[in-house]
Amino acid sequence: MSTNSTWINPLPTRGQKIKNIVDYIDKKCRELYCVGEDIVLDESTMVLKGRISFKCYNPQKPTKWGLRVYVIAESETSYISAFEPYFGQVSTNALIRSDLPFTCRIVVHLISRLLQDSPAKGRHLFTDRFYSSPQSCRELRDVHVNTTGTVVSNRQRLPVEVSNDHKENYFTK
Repeated sequence: MSTNSTWINPLPTRGQKIKNIVDYIDKKCRELYCVGEDIVLDESTMVLKGRISFKCYNPQKPTKWGLRVYVIAESETSYISAFEPYFGQVSTNALIRSDLPFTCRIVVHLISRLLQDSPAKGRHLFTDRFYSSPQSCRELRDVHVNTTGTVVSNRQRLPVEVSNDHKENYFTK
C-alpha cells in the first residue's frame, strides 16, 4: 500500500454526496443576478419528505420538517444570492473561522461567498436576533458591510450601555 497524501475517504459524508450540485447552484445564483445594497440573512426550511438523518424540525416555521438552509437574499426581490444547507455538525465544522461562535461563523461564511463575486461597498445586512451579536457586527464592519438587527438585551458580550440594567439611561440620553 502506497502512502499518498491525497487519500480520499471512500465513505462520503452527508454533504459531500451533493456538494457539487449545491456549489454549482450557489455560484449560478450570484452569477446570473447581482443583488442590490439591502440584503437579509435568515434560515429557511425546504420541504423534504425523505428519510435522512439531518432532517430538521422547527415548530415555529410554516414548513415544520425539512432541510434547513441558511440564506442571504435581496430585501426588495427576495432573490437568493448565497446559501448553505445544514447537514448537522459536519456543516458546522466545515465553516470558516472556528474561533467564532456558530451564529457569527455562518454570517461571515455567507458574506464571504457574496463578496467573492461583487464588492461590499454600500451593502447593508439585516438580521434577526439569532444572528445579531457584537462579534458579527465587528466582522462585518471589517469588510465594509453595515448591519442592522434585533438585539436581545441579555445577550452575552453585549456592551453595558445597551444591556437590560442600563436601558433607561441609554434611551433617555
